[in-house]
Amino acid sequence: MSGQSSFLRNKARAFAVFVTLAWVTSGVAAAASGVIAFRVRDSRTGYAIPAIVKVHGAQPGQVAALSLRADEFGRFRRELPVGRYLVDVSASGYSSMESPYDVRPGANLPEVWWLTPELLPEELRPEVVDLKVRPGYTLVHGHIVDIHTFKPLAGVRVRIEKARAETRTDERGYYWVSAPTPPINLDVPGTDNMIVELPGYKTFIRRNFVLCDTSIGIRVDLTRGSGVQEHDDTHKLMRPQPPQQAPESAPPFAQARPANGPV
Repeated sequence: MSGQSSFLRNKARAFAVFVTLAWVTSGVAAAASGVIAFRVRDSRTGYAIPAIVKVHGAQPGQVAALSLRADEFGRFRRELPVGRYLVDVSASGYSSMESPYDVRPGANLPEVWWLTPELLPEELRPEVVDLKVRPGYTLVHGHIVDIHTFKPLAGVRVRIEKARAETRTDERGYYWVSAPTPPINLDVPGTDNMIVELPGYKTFIRRNFVLCDTSIGIRVDLTRGSGVQEHDDTHKLMRPQPPQQAPESAPPFAQARPANGPV
């Protein structure tokens, strides 16, 4: 009798452990979380922005409101319960942005949020840019930043290869250079290659960008390391087309014969 009682007690304990584990597992599943992560950048210069990020729960039971600041590199990262949220990103001197954001289990891919400045930096203001434009030349200009920190890079060498024109970035990572605009050939505008170099960073080459006899803005993110990164601007209509194969000849027409006719 005592053996049977012991057996029943052990069975009851096992059942209680099973129920407890099931409850814990269901609780973990209910509290599944993910990581919200993105970078905030200036849409004109590419600089990092230490913006204010406000997260509002869009569903019952979520956080009512959460306000944090991105770091000096414009990075924001936070673990939140899985679900949909409303995210508002703002910074002094910029137009704010608001958008829904779905947090999925695990690590979510980081996104980049581009804020538009209310006032253009001096070097990009139309009245300043127009003074640099010359007839028969294309003004190529923009900012160059480190792709990891989004901080400006000074002293970067920028060359327009065919035009043999070059310059270097200033302390704001800004460059500008005038390149002779090549003539249009058979309605196809002329192109050139831009080569961007800085010791400690991969050389960036932008091939076949169009020179348009006015101004063109090209912003560049440089990656630390060695080697070359390339981007080809050649329009698909200007790329060499593979030779087309001749269609296979159709089999000769087979004349139908009457079902009961002579063979």
